[in-house]
Amino acid sequence: YADNSLTFNDFNAKLNFKFSSSDQLYLALFRGHDGVKVEEMVNMKYNNTTGTLGWLHSQSAEHTTHTQLIASSYDTDQGMEVYSYDVNMKGFYRQLTLRHQQTWTPDRHHTFNAGGETTLMDVKSASWRIVSNNECEQRNGWFTALWASDDISLIKGRLMLSAGLRCEWFSVLG
Repeated sequence: YADNSLTFNDFNAKLNFKFSSSDQLYLALFRGHDGVKVEEMVNMKYNNTTGTLGWLHSQSAEHTTHTQLIASSYDTDQGMEVYSYDVNMKGFYRQLTLRHQQTWTPDRHHTFNAGGETTLMDVKSASWRIVSNNECEQRNGWFTALWASDDISLIKGRLMLSAGLRCEWFSVLG
C-alpha cells in the first residue's frame, strides 16, 4: 500500500466591500481538488469550484434583502484498470444560480422570510471509454423555487412556531 494516496486540497477566499451602512457587496471563492490513487489500478480526481457574488441591503432595521449570483462546477475524472481493460469516466455538474431573499422582522418575536431562485444546470453523468468504445450522456435543466416562512416566538421566547411553504419546479432542457 505504499503507492496509495488520498489527497484533499481546498482554497477559500472572501472579499467584502461595504458601500454604506446599509449596503455590502461580497465575492466568495472556493476551489477544492481531491484525489484517490490505489497503486496503479485506480486513479480518481474530483474538482469543485464555486464563486458567489452577493449583495446585502438593509432597507431598515426590520427589513433586509440578500441577492446572490452563484456559479459552480464539480468535475470528476476516474480511471481504473480492470482485467487488463482501461476504463475512464469523466463527468461534471455545472450550475448558474440567481437567488433573492427578503427578511422582515417587525418585532423581536416575529420573523418573516420570502425568496426565490432560478438555476440553469448542465450535467454530464459520464463520458465512458472502455478500451475503444465511447459513450456520453449530457443533459441540461432549469430549476426554479419560491419560498416563504414565518417564525413566531411564543410564551416569552420559550416556544418557537415555524411554518413555511416551498414550491419547486424542474424542467429538462434540450
